[in-house]
Amino acid sequence: MNSALQHLRVVDYADLIHDKYYIQGTFHRTLMATIHDHDFYEINYVLEGGCKHLINNIPVDMTEGDATILRPGDTHGFLSQLPHTNLLSLSICIEEMERFLHAYGDSVTSQICARSQPPIFHLTAHQQNDYRTDFEQILILNQNQRRTRVKIMLDKMLQFYMLYLERPLASNNANAHLLDALTQFNMPEHIREGVPALLRLTNFSHAQLCRVMKSSLGVTPQQYVVSLRLNLALELLQVSDLSLESIISQVGYSSLSHFNMIFTQRFGLTPSEARRKIRVKTI
Repeated sequence: MNSALQHLRVVDYADLIHDKYYIQGTFHRTLMATIHDHDFYEINYVLEGGCKHLINNIPVDMTEGDATILRPGDTHGFLSQLPHTNLLSLSICIEEMERFLHAYGDSVTSQICARSQPPIFHLTAHQQNDYRTDFEQILILNQNQRRTRVKIMLDKMLQFYMLYLERPLASNNANAHLLDALTQFNMPEHIREGVPALLRLTNFSHAQLCRVMKSSLGVTPQQYVVSLRLNLALELLQVSDLSLESIISQVGYSSLSHFNMIFTQRFGLTPSEARRKIRVKTI
């Protein structure tokens, strides 16, 4: 790792100058090892994979679903990363971040700004799914639409952090068991199978699964499965040349018309339109 400290500034990024926000993804590329700081805020969120993150000279292991909110002046760099790591980075000008923090009040602001280390927290399975969807949608939006969605993503991450602060220190056994099962469920073959796979992995009755997921995540099992299936379909549209019929089959659907309807309701575009409009931005 290069020991020379680099200073990254708002003026280095045209999007930060113009829009006050800049969002990017690594898409499995090598993370920046050089130790650096910023004169803006930066949210780092691990979409997939994991990394060893050196923050203010303290090594931190970050895995899928982990997020940190770096403040101006915090130093950081990446010591190592797992294969296929995808890191989302959201940069925010100071005045914009302060406007949001003012709305969230002194308690959240002090947790973020008044400590020696920036906050590091973990999103729930449902929050991870929600945030991944937001980022995937950004890739197919025009510049004006993207600007609005980025603000929504900042607001959501602050909401997730506030909920994290309010989360009990230990989940009950049913919730902990559910989270373990959802981690196992997040595989294409299980997503394709759907609710029966969830029932098998949790060993819950259907009624118990509905009750625990509704209380823990605010969604039914079927809603959760549909959301993951659509996210997987969008990802396959982005990164593969598979036919639409093949993608539909891989994510657990047999009806093209039904899939087109729910996909369009979710993303505001037909699958064919989404594939044509994919624009991948990388660091």
